Amino acid sequence: MERIAEPQDSQRRWRSKARRDGAGAYKSSNSRAESTSPSCILPITAGDSSKRIKLTEEPTISVQSSQDIPDKFSDKAHKKAYYRYYLRNAYVKPSKVESPGDWLLDLKVPAIEKLLPAHLCERPLDFFSDRSIDLRTAQKCLELHVAKGLVASQDKGLQLKRFRACRGGVIALNWLLIHYDDADLSDNTGFLKPLIHCLVAEKPTDLIWHWLKVEHIPTALSTQPWKERVAWRSAVLRFLVESQVYWDQDDKGINLALETLSHAWSIRFADESRRGDMVLPKTLTSVWVMKQLLLKGASATADPNLYDDFIFTLRFWIKDPVNREHAVSKMMLRHPSKASAQPTLDFLRHYCAKDPRPSFLCDPFNSWAGYGYLVNCAQWLNEAGDTAAACWVLDVARAEMPEYFSMRARFNDTDARPLLGAAVRPLQDLPPVGSERWDRRKAYIDSGGLK
Repeated sequence: MERIAEPQDSQRRWRSKARRDGAGAYKSSNSRAESTSPSCILPITAGDSSKRIKLTEEPTISVQSSQDIPDKFSDKAHKKAYYRYYLRNAYVKPSKVESPGDWLLDLKVPAIEKLLPAHLCERPLDFFSDRSIDLRTAQKCLELHVAKGLVASQDKGLQLKRFRACRGGVIALNWLLIHYDDADLSDNTGFLKPLIHCLVAEKPTDLIWHWLKVEHIPTALSTQPWKERVAWRSAVLRFLVESQVYWDQDDKGINLALETLSHAWSIRFADESRRGDMVLPKTLTSVWVMKQLLLKGASATADPNLYDDFIFTLRFWIKDPVNREHAVSKMMLRHPSKASAQPTLDFLRHYCAKDPRPSFLCDPFNSWAGYGYLVNCAQWLNEAGDTAAACWVLDVARAEMPEYFSMRARFNDTDARPLLGAAVRPLQDLPPVGSERWDRRKAYIDSGGLK
């Protein structure tokens, strides 16, 4: 049996993708040590108004003085124009987060067939009658099976009929279980993506859950570090929720994903602190679901109770209280039944009340994501009739992010003044891993396998 050549490029680890895709946005920064006291990260209760900044006060500026803010208001008319623009006309850039199933667009039948023997190009599922274990070739055979279904019809209903008639996912899973001990699943997550895609289309999702709960892990992983031994479970759960959203034809697939994630959080495996193998990592999946809710408009069709359950689980994977409070405030801006900007306003009041302010508190406001967060909050408050609070939010925005909230063109010279957040404290590059398995995984990730 021919084997597919393995990628040679130096690539990033699986966990790095989780960090880049959102877990890093809620990281507990090393700069926490710069805090003057532990109380700087404790949330303020609703009744503790003495510590909150009043709407009439000027927002505190931590990195630069007020004299450094570009294009200061020259008169009241200029200030009114600033408020009017950001409350009515400001446009938040659309998200670049890919939609469920976008990876299918990269599957090209001719390109895949070049990597397979001639007999497998005609009947790719015949590979799974072989007794040899070759996950790379198995991945390409499943991808070819999926790609041919896309070529045959763009209608999801017809695709589902074809998948259920062929049962390619069940055939591939049975083949995998026969060779289970020899399968290095954590190093071949590319095989898991089309496998889960097919299984969800064929409807035996109970097989996936049974597989995830099996205590025995492949013998090929027994000598690997703990994170390596359980990384494949994280990939399976992540691909499961994406496939559920993709195949749902009622535009409510996000509810299936929320139910799946809620069920995953309810499973009680071995204590993770003991580094047991019966652990189901859920952070990567939670980050993906949050992006779909906040950045792709999925919150509009989400069930309010499931949405609340998801907010409740934030405490389990966003350990830092400041980052968790920030995440909750963003979720409440998009709540399907009780959207509110009050948590965001409370977060900003708490944020501005810190003097001196630890540098890690600047992290939420150093990107276009922070820009959208503040604009959305201000516009929501304005539409709710609280114009004073909306203008106060824009004052904070202009003080904290002058390079984003400016009435001038973008040619302002910002090199002479320090920026906020990561620009002040650039993150150190990760040291080289020096492992072929990490390189192969990074090759898959950089090729878009986890998007």
